[in-house]
Amino acid sequence: MPLKMLTRLFLVFFLILTSNPSSYGQSNEIEQLKLELKNKVNSDSLKITFLKRLLQIDKIDSNTIEYYSLLASYSSREKDYTSALNYCDTAIMHVNPIDKRKKLSLEEKKASIYRKMGETDRSIEKYLEILRKYENLGWTKEASFLNSTIGTIFKKMGEMDNAIFHLKESCKQARSIKDSTILANSLMTLGNCYKGLEQFDDAEKAYKESISIVKSINNQRLLAGLYNNLGSLYRMKGDINEAEKHYLKAVKINKEIGNKQWLSYNYNNLGVIYSAKKDYTKSLKYYQLSLKIKEDLKDERAKFATYQSISELYNKVGDYKNAYLLSKKSYNLRDSLYEVDRIQETMLLATEFQTEKREAEITKLNITNELNEEKIKSSEDRVKMLIAGIFMLFLLIFIIWKSLQSRKKTNEILELKNQQIYSKNIELDTKNKEITDSINYAKRFQTSILPT
Repeated sequence: MPLKMLTRLFLVFFLILTSNPSSYGQSNEIEQLKLELKNKVNSDSLKITFLKRLLQIDKIDSNTIEYYSLLASYSSREKDYTSALNYCDTAIMHVNPIDKRKKLSLEEKKASIYRKMGETDRSIEKYLEILRKYENLGWTKEASFLNSTIGTIFKKMGEMDNAIFHLKESCKQARSIKDSTILANSLMTLGNCYKGLEQFDDAEKAYKESISIVKSINNQRLLAGLYNNLGSLYRMKGDINEAEKHYLKAVKINKEIGNKQWLSYNYNNLGVIYSAKKDYTKSLKYYQLSLKIKEDLKDERAKFATYQSISELYNKVGDYKNAYLLSKKSYNLRDSLYEVDRIQETMLLATEFQTEKREAEITKLNITNELNEEKIKSSEDRVKMLIAGIFMLFLLIFIIWKSLQSRKKTNEILELKNQQIYSKNIELDTKNKEITDSINYAKRFQTSILPT
C-alpha cells in the first residue's frame, strides 16, 4: 500500500478516536431546544430557562448575542427589568464593533426597557442618542421609525410641541425613502397630537392623508384605527352623524380581522354617540357589547370606564338601582386597580434601585477596567521597550561582527596580495640574477678569446 494512502488512513483513524461523542448529543439538544422555543413554548419563564441552557452548550458567538437579546425581551415581559438590562448589556458586549446595526438595535431595546420601567427621561435620552447615530450614518429608514417612536413618547408625556417636531421629521424622512407604512403611522399619531390640541383642521388633514396611504397598502388594522380616530375627531367637532359613520366603518373592519380589543373601543364610542342622540337602548347595547369583550380579555382598566358610562346611562333613564350597582362595581374595581398600581410602583422603585446599583457597579467596573488597561498598557510599553533594546543590542552586535568579518576578509586578501607580491619579487630577483650572471659570463668569455 502506498505511503500516502497509509498516512490518510492513519489521520482518519486518529480523528475518529479523538472526536467527542457528546458533541453529537449536544448538537441534537441545541436543535431540539430551538424547535421548542420556536413552535411549542408559550411561557416566557420557560423560554428563559431554555435560553440559559442554550448559552451553556451553544458556543457560537452570533447565537450567543441572539440568546442574550431574547433573554432581555422575555425578562422585560416578565417585568424583571434589572435582568433585562443586564442581558442587553451582555449582548452588546459580545457584538463586533464593526456591526453597528446590531449594536444600535440592542441599544434601542435597552431604551425600550427604560420606557417600560417608567424611566421616560432616560428612555428619551437614549433614543435621541441613537437617532443622532442613525442620521450620521445616513440610515434614513431607521431614523424615520425612531423619530416616530420618540414623537409617540412625547405625545404620551403631553409634550405636544416636541411630539409634533419628531413626527414631522419622521414624515419627511419616510417620504424621502417612500416608506408608506412609517409615513401612515406617523401621520396618524400627528393627527392625534393635533386633535389633542383641538387643531381640528390639521388633525383631519393628517388622518385623511394617512387613510389614503393605508388603503393603497391594504393595512386593515391601521385603517380601522384611523376610522375610529377620525370618528372621535368628528365627535369633538359636534358632527355626531359623521362620527357614527366612521365608528361603524371601524367596527366592520375590526370584526373582519378579529381585533377584539379595538372592537371593544369602537363599541364604547358608539355607546357615547347613541347616548348623545338620546337613543339609550342602542347606547346600552353597545356599552354592554364593549363590556363583554373587555371581560373576555380581562381588560380591567377599560372595564372601569365602561362601568361608569353604563352607570351614568342608567341614571339618565331613571334606573337608579342599576346605576348604583354599576357605580359600586366601578369604585371596587378602581380600588383594586389602585392596589395593583401601588404594588407595581413599589416593584418599580425596587427595580430602579437595583438598576442604579447595577449602573454604579458597571461604572466601578469600568474604572477598574480602565486602570487595569492602563497598567497593562504600561506593562506592554515596558515590554516593547525591552524588546526594542534587545533588538538594538543584537543589531549592534551583528554590525560589529559583520565589521570584524569584513576586516578579517580584507586582511586575508591583503595577506594574499602581499604573498603574491613577495613571490613576484623573488621571481624577479632570480631572473635579474640570471640575467646578470649571463652578462658577466659573456664578458668573461669575450675577454678570454680576444688578443691582449
